[in-house]
Amino acid sequence: MRKYGDYMLQHSPWILDNLKAVAGRPDGQIVTSLSSFLTAIKHLDATNIAAQQLPVLNTFAELTATMPEVAAYNRNYAGWAREMWYLLKLSGAQCEPGSAQ
Repeated sequence: MRKYGDYMLQHSPWILDNLKAVAGRPDGQIVTSLSSFLTAIKHLDATNIAAQQLPVLNTFAELTATMPEVAAYNRNYAGWAREMWYLLKLSGAQCEPGSAQ
């Protein structure tokens, strides 16, 4: 995680503003994409992880698609599914994007 944190600070310096905004808040959280983590940590099997995550993210995007109260979650699931599909596509894997099209 430290390596990932260093990567994010180097390539996404605006994350510091997000950290400052949630610092000290008991409910504070920052959500970041798994694809940036997979890109930063080169020794992980990104293709295998993306292949496992894509159907899960597609399912949750579909489950939340008609629920306005969780619209932000739906956007995250759909966006993350597109990222996993893109990682798989880059690797040459044959995959269906599902609802992440």
